[in-house]
Amino acid sequence: MTDTLIDRRDLAFQLYEVLDTESLIGRDRFNEHNRDTFDAVIETADKMAREKFANHNSAADKDEPKFVNGQVEMLPEVKEAFDAYAQAGFIAGRYDYELGGMQLPESVMAACNGFFTAANPGTAGYPFLTTAAANLIRVFGNESQKTSFLPNMLSGRYSGTMALTEPHAARRWRIFAPRPRQRMMVTTSLKAQKYTSRAVNRALPKTLFTWCSPKSKALRPG
Repeated sequence: MTDTLIDRRDLAFQLYEVLDTESLIGRDRFNEHNRDTFDAVIETADKMAREKFANHNSAADKDEPKFVNGQVEMLPEVKEAFDAYAQAGFIAGRYDYELGGMQLPESVMAACNGFFTAANPGTAGYPFLTTAAANLIRVFGNESQKTSFLPNMLSGRYSGTMALTEPHAARRWRIFAPRPRQRMMVTTSLKAQKYTSRAVNRALPKTLFTWCSPKSKALRPG
């Protein structure tokens, strides 16, 4: 795959001339980085996106995941791409060194993820959702939850997804109230007028649902 996903000169202009990303290395959190390390990470993302994600973009559209005899069947290239993304450290890229992260600025991570989105937005959704679910645990989780889930999610051993999305945008939305719900593929205890489960996939690493009560702000991984 040799097609250009994102024009690198334009990206460099946005990062270093418009956003002045290089100035961030003057802050304590980023002082072990420099423009060379930023560019090296971006180069890795560009190459990986073309080799591991773009190679099955069309095929994944034609052969969607299927639920067969209680198991999810999907293209093996999807898991290969997820594993490559995780092993390269992109799930944990913005996280602290102590958590296995690279403490990359958000602007650099956004640039990297732009390549994966351009190459294959469907497959890119799996690690992106994992990153989002991990961040929810980081912010709202208790110490036990953080210890149990964060290392496994940031390393790619577990994947993550969401149980409820955009309640403010649902039509005829009335009252959001957690209620008991029959447990199915994964554990959850949420019943609402808009319920969306995304990226629940047995073909990927163990999938973790996360949701947060708007009243108590208590995190409940499932």
